Amino acid sequence: MTDQNSLIIGPSNAGKTALLAAFLYAVSQFHQKDYTLQVQAQNDNTRHVLKHVVEFLRSGQLPFQGTTTLIDYDFLFSIEAQHSRSVFRWFQSHRPVVSRVHFVDSPGGSVFGEEGEEIDYAAMGEYRRALIEKLKKAEGLVLCVDAAEHNAQVDLQQKNGWIYAYLNDIFSRAIEHTHKGLPKLGVKRLFLCLNKCDLWALQEGYEGDAQESIHGVNPLEFAYQLLGQGFFNTLQTWFSPETELGFAFCSAYGFLDGGPNTLLLSGIGMGEQIQKQHVDAWRPFQVLDPFVFLASGKNFSGSVSCLKLKDLSKRLMEFR
Repeated sequence: MTDQNSLIIGPSNAGKTALLAAFLYAVSQFHQKDYTLQVQAQNDNTRHVLKHVVEFLRSGQLPFQGTTTLIDYDFLFSIEAQHSRSVFRWFQSHRPVVSRVHFVDSPGGSVFGEEGEEIDYAAMGEYRRALIEKLKKAEGLVLCVDAAEHNAQVDLQQKNGWIYAYLNDIFSRAIEHTHKGLPKLGVKRLFLCLNKCDLWALQEGYEGDAQESIHGVNPLEFAYQLLGQGFFNTLQTWFSPETELGFAFCSAYGFLDGGPNTLLLSGIGMGEQIQKQHVDAWRPFQVLDPFVFLASGKNFSGSVSCLKLKDLSKRLMEFR
């Protein structure tokens, strides 16, 4: 069993907490004859999220509020083949992949300099310092961004375009490991979640073929258009060439009959009160991918753009 220290960061409202909750739920619902996924909570914070998921299923009340403090999650995550002739080549050894995951969620303002009357800047400074200390020891990193902001107003698009500047600042303060040349962070695997892809598809006018349309979009190319060259320069500056990268679309609320599950999108469908049949039909979309990738480096759904950082420049040339 491996012991992994991982972080999840991203701007406010990028879907970080919802991603974690949907992942814990999706593991409990996962069923394949070739292999199984299991998760066991190891601390009260993880148990609290699982309880909120159950409350959602019972009541139809959306419980996924954003994070307002630094929260540590601790759970065991295992991936195990059920027989030696698994369709997945990476399971042919028939040995389970088991990780104890120490995962930290943080408010967006602790990294991305967000402003507002209700923000406690002193508290955010403390969270920021604590997050930097954890980043020094992190082996896995999940970055969440809002894919729907691709269609946002100009000021929000510019906000995404400046993400790299905030990351440069926090990464520069977390350097501990010195490699040949410039010092690099010790993160071994980094996953970029393009969250709320269902909302993006809705904005694009897709209806019953929304899920199919997502599968037709290259997530790496989409990330390049959304975040710009500066973001990818930041990755090349602060991470080792051998760092493994994953890019994929995710949605905590998923799709319904191939179209956006609008009844689970607050402000789009029924808002805070949802009919039971729509809760029962809840199927999070590709939320297992980030966690399987951090644990094993594998492309779980087949829809992840996987590469090493040393190969990134060549791949980006295809999009220019």
